[in-house]
Amino acid sequence: MMRVADHWYDTRKLTNELTLIYEPHVHPFLRCNIWHLRGRDKDLLVDTGLGVSSLKNAIADKIDKLVMALATHIHYDHVGCLREFDERLMYSSESAAMLNYSEFSWLRIADFPQNYQAGLRTDDYQDYLINARPDENYDIKNYQVTSTSITRHLDEGDVIDLGDKALTV
Repeated sequence: MMRVADHWYDTRKLTNELTLIYEPHVHPFLRCNIWHLRGRDKDLLVDTGLGVSSLKNAIADKIDKLVMALATHIHYDHVGCLREFDERLMYSSESAAMLNYSEFSWLRIADFPQNYQAGLRTDDYQDYLINARPDENYDIKNYQVTSTSITRHLDEGDVIDLGDKALTV
């Protein structure tokens, strides 16, 4: 039986405005860097992790304004918690795929092609690409990315305005 993690997310504050959030119980192959950038008027999350455990709940004490969640691309380790946020941004060419998410999203190592499996197995990850459960009721066999709509489709040159800083796509 897989152990229960005492917490699912870790954070590393890099500056007063920028924090790295990551899932320490996820295999490095799938461990996404989630960036929380604070702005004057809005905050930006860049990527949202696997979705095994709620990111929104985990960062609730760090949020005091509207949060825009930006998915850099469609891979499951980047869009897992995207559905949790009211403002969901993604590049236009990939955003339609979030409406009915059908990309591969395997956590079981045996589901990967044979030539990948040996490289994914380590002392900490024998059967799955997570080595703990977020809570005692979590059933890894039911993992899936929840489809969601994108509220803002991004294209090259678009600007994401946080009030005191702006990012250009």
